[in-house]
Amino acid sequence: SWPFRALLFSSLSDGILDNKEALAFFRSSLFCSMISREVNLLESKVEKSALFSPCNGPDPTLVASLEDIDDTESKLQSNCTSIDEEDILEKIKTPNIKVLYIPTAMYALRADSNNSPGKQRQRARADAKQRRSQIITILQSLVGDNMSLSSVILDLDDGSIKQSLGSESFQPFPKNGVEAFQEWKPHLIYVEGGNTFWLQHCIEKGEWKPLLLDSIRGENAAVYMGKSAGAIVAGAAIDTATWKKWDDPSVVPGKEKYEDWSIVPGLNITGGSSVFPHMNDEWEELVCGKRKSHNNPVYTISDSEVLLVDGSKESLSIVSKS
Repeated sequence: SWPFRALLFSSLSDGILDNKEALAFFRSSLFCSMISREVNLLESKVEKSALFSPCNGPDPTLVASLEDIDDTESKLQSNCTSIDEEDILEKIKTPNIKVLYIPTAMYALRADSNNSPGKQRQRARADAKQRRSQIITILQSLVGDNMSLSSVILDLDDGSIKQSLGSESFQPFPKNGVEAFQEWKPHLIYVEGGNTFWLQHCIEKGEWKPLLLDSIRGENAAVYMGKSAGAIVAGAAIDTATWKKWDDPSVVPGKEKYEDWSIVPGLNITGGSSVFPHMNDEWEELVCGKRKSHNNPVYTISDSEVLLVDGSKESLSIVSKS
């Protein structure tokens, strides 16, 4: 169940920014996602032209265009970073990148907070909007001004869509989470960090796992970016979130203790490996001990590292800022 491509990391600022390998992988993955959709459209047109004129065969102009765009897709899939952006833009008929931002992990209420639940939610939504803006800024710098961006914020707790950003000239914004995955079909799904247990609870409660997996695999696949909690739930199992005891499990009714999360599976887009973010020297002994009894391999990611997942090669690799 490998995804198309994914980037898993602990920190956006320390891990992604100024990380040339990660940014190149991210950029080529986005363009490849867009090109793949153009390939699918052209293939459909070629098939229809052949059916329309069975004696003459498919439209030769469409066939030539398909062969040309297939070549571009192959280069992008090999993570080629020397592709001419103008060449790509010529082949993309809808130059608009759709970003589905999921800040659900941030929305978990804190029992130790002096603020009311309403105040906490208000603050969390404001923080999510600000963090989404950082991602949009990074994206715009990667793809240039000739590519427009559209984005919505999805809360997996209730499936609501809020704070639409960008133009609807290419496609109307989705009205809810199901529509966002199935009809809007984002190019990028960004799962924010926060409370891993609340995020996983909301994924299970809303039965979002099949929709998430379908959106990052197969035709029209999106790129998955998971930060901290978003990286943990992408792994084979989420019990690595219990190791440091940073996140509070009491926010989830019926699973208030760390032991309740010992055998909970994640999305498993990592080839059977689990993920432990925010790794540093402080956790060496802890991780070493936990690994001995863990059922899956565990990839540790420091704040300056990114775990790249390439589904076409079924490979995992960690890159850091040089």
